Amino acid sequence: MANLTLYQLALTRVASLSITNTIIFFMNRHVACLIILVLLTKFSLVKASETIDVAKVDQAMILLTSHVAIFEDASQILTLADVQKESVQFKKDLPQSESINLSYTKSAYWLRLSLENSGDRSIEKMLEIKHPLLANVDFYWQIKNENHQTIHTGYARPLENRAYKSRIFAFPMPLSAHSQNVIYLRIATHNAMVIPMHLWEPIAFYQNEKSDFAFQSAYLGLVIAMGVFCLALSLLLKEFDFFLYVSMIVFVALSVIAYRGIGAEFIWPGIPWLTQSGSLWFGSISLAVELLFIRRMLNASALMPKFDVILKYLIGLNLLIALILLWTFSIAKYVVISFAMSSAFVLVVLLAGVFNKQRNAYFLLAGFSLLAIGIIINLLHVFALIPTSFYTINATQIGSGVELLVFTLLLSDRYQVILFEKQRSELELAAEKIARHEIELLKQTYFEHHYALDKAAIFVETDTIGVITFVNEHFCRISGYSQAELIGSTHSLLKSDIHPPEFYDKLWKTIGSGIIWCDEICNKHKNGTLYWVSEVIVPIVDEGAIYPKKYITILFDITDRKVAEQRQFELTRQMNHMQKIESLSRLTSGIAHDFNNMLAAIVIYNELNRFFTNDCPDEKLKEKLLFNAQQVDIVSERGKNLIKKMMMYSRQNLMNKQVDVRPTVDVIDEVLAMIRPAITSMFQINTDIDSELTIQIDSTDLYQAITNLIINARDAMKQGGDIAISLKQVIKHELTCHSCAQTIEGEFIELCVADKGSGIEQKVMANIFDPFFTTKPVGEGTGLGLSTVSKMVHDCDGHIIVDSNTTGISRGTTFRLLFPFS
Repeated sequence: MANLTLYQLALTRVASLSITNTIIFFMNRHVACLIILVLLTKFSLVKASETIDVAKVDQAMILLTSHVAIFEDASQILTLADVQKESVQFKKDLPQSESINLSYTKSAYWLRLSLENSGDRSIEKMLEIKHPLLANVDFYWQIKNENHQTIHTGYARPLENRAYKSRIFAFPMPLSAHSQNVIYLRIATHNAMVIPMHLWEPIAFYQNEKSDFAFQSAYLGLVIAMGVFCLALSLLLKEFDFFLYVSMIVFVALSVIAYRGIGAEFIWPGIPWLTQSGSLWFGSISLAVELLFIRRMLNASALMPKFDVILKYLIGLNLLIALILLWTFSIAKYVVISFAMSSAFVLVVLLAGVFNKQRNAYFLLAGFSLLAIGIIINLLHVFALIPTSFYTINATQIGSGVELLVFTLLLSDRYQVILFEKQRSELELAAEKIARHEIELLKQTYFEHHYALDKAAIFVETDTIGVITFVNEHFCRISGYSQAELIGSTHSLLKSDIHPPEFYDKLWKTIGSGIIWCDEICNKHKNGTLYWVSEVIVPIVDEGAIYPKKYITILFDITDRKVAEQRQFELTRQMNHMQKIESLSRLTSGIAHDFNNMLAAIVIYNELNRFFTNDCPDEKLKEKLLFNAQQVDIVSERGKNLIKKMMMYSRQNLMNKQVDVRPTVDVIDEVLAMIRPAITSMFQINTDIDSELTIQIDSTDLYQAITNLIINARDAMKQGGDIAISLKQVIKHELTCHSCAQTIEGEFIELCVADKGSGIEQKVMANIFDPFFTTKPVGEGTGLGLSTVSKMVHDCDGHIIVDSNTTGISRGTTFRLLFPFS
């Protein structure tokens, strides 16, 4: 872009005014009005001739933009001789403005200015190009078509090349009387090409330089003062936010120093790439640090999580830009756009903070809004959308200065808050020391009580719905659960199902009414074993309240006592059972003996009757008497069998009994052969027999025991079913015999008879081996079957285990006869 036409100027004016309206929203009325006045000055077009007669101009400073002609050198290879050819057409009649703004361009531009001195004396002038970010500025001064002076300067060249040693480019020009002077300027740069050209009286130029130097000195002095002040606060408070702000001040200052050419003049005169990239490189870092500072001051991660995510991305983007600028400067114009977009978003975040009435947001918005406006004005100026003026050139610098001043006030306010909090904390600390001493005494007392309680008792605390809120170590040890597993759970975790639901209903009803509950309860360990505790539940009720707010339970382990009581009960029951059996054995033996004598007399007299019947002449009477004698024989035989059973139960002849041990598999086969006709086809007998195993028991006793168990299995299945018989070698651990209550373990031969019948109820299980105990109807059972089986098994040092279930899929009963394995 070489020049702006009037049509382009009109479009630019519309775009500029639109953006200005947006800026006004964030600025106060006076600043907005001032900027609008500056924008309107762009369109005060003054047409002037290309040649300036300095002898006839009575002005300290002349704007040269409307007096120069311009030519674009897209190839950047043309020389002075090339552009002086007649074929080269310079563009004239440029609009009057503070500068020729060509934005970012890859071309070089040639400027031509004609100066005439028609006076009779020599006149001193200073040609000024007041923009330090021009890489190459070639100055050619011709007088009457002859080269008078050539100067090659720019920030890409040594500072010594400059005709006037300054951060800007100025060329002293003593114009002799009655002379015609033509100035050619070749300008090329990778930065935005802004060419503010002025022709000064030397005294006015030096005065303007002093004013600009004073402005820059005031800015840097303000920045240094705020930096030192905040550094002192940061060292005093040792807070990261203060150090962060100090680093932000440093990078903002370096960005301005690079942009205004101060760095190239005083700090890094031999490093041109830092002058080229410095304003954007330092600016991207300072913006990243500032975004982090604002994010922390607003506590955005907690109060604005959605905005916080975008702020993090913007921080990362600006740091990435800083890295890319070290590699290439070709992204410069996009970096300026990124700065403006980031600033606009931060304004939105700060407005959201103000709407949420965050104290820090007011300071941050007041300070950052002016910087954001300055960045946006700089963007518009760089892209030639607004004219060059003192305000557009220094907008970012002014905005950053005001921002740093406001942010410093924010940190001062924060320091006052921290100082006040520290003083208050010291007062609170003094009071806390007194309270802490008392607390330590209470802690010591509590520890002693807690230690004693923990060693002596089990302690647990629950809320009103039974959720455990605290347990001591003793509770963990007895239950097998850790504190993490117990806290948050309920006591149902320990429920053993030993107690009926009514037991727990009564418990909750008692403590719910605020009454202390005391009783013994059985709980279940984590590994499934049961343990007993004596439990006291104390409801904690606040004064004036009706219902408890929590429950404190103190328990004592009574498992050993309950086991001893149970063992004592089992031994007592076993002794009573043995005494009952002994008494019944003696009674049965006496009855059997007397009954056997009476039966012998009946049999003898029946034989005599049969003998005398042979002499009876009446055949009919004889036949009837013989029939009666036969019936007496049958009944006598039954009596003999009953006497045998009674004598077998009493075992009065145990010492003299001959034990006939036969292979167990043969005895089982005989039983099955005998009993199959006695059961219907509704029953199926399944066997799993290890033929190598033989039980050391009398075959007759084994025969009778198996028969009794099969008959009981049949009677338990009214609708028929399967009866399973098995014989195998097993190893048992810590089982209790259901008949003698003895704990057994070791290697055994197990004879098992199982059915799928109705099962045996728990309350009946304890009496099934008692003599004459039966659940069958009168006339269907004597109650001696299982009692006889128990005696036969225990006479061989065996034991009986009964597994029974009255409900579910596993319904049925299994009798396991365990005999010593040898």
